[in-house]
Amino acid sequence: RVAELFGVTPDEIKSRRRELWLVDARASIAVVLSARNWTPACIAEVINRDRAQVYNLIKRAKRLPELAALADELAAA
Repeated sequence: RVAELFGVTPDEIKSRRRELWLVDARASIAVVLSARNWTPACIAEVINRDRAQVYNLIKRAKRLPELAALADELAAA
């Protein structure tokens, strides 16, 4: 669902590309999955990143108000 909202494909989410819009999509996914009690290691596997990057993505999403609001809305759904 996050991929649809951001207009990206699952392959783009898993890619090594670092465009800001992809980073924001990954950050939202990380927050949503974290809210659903996924471990950082499991999230990392899903988005093709390492655990440290997942922690940084979650921090990023919580730091940016528009991403935090979107992630909270998605996590509640």
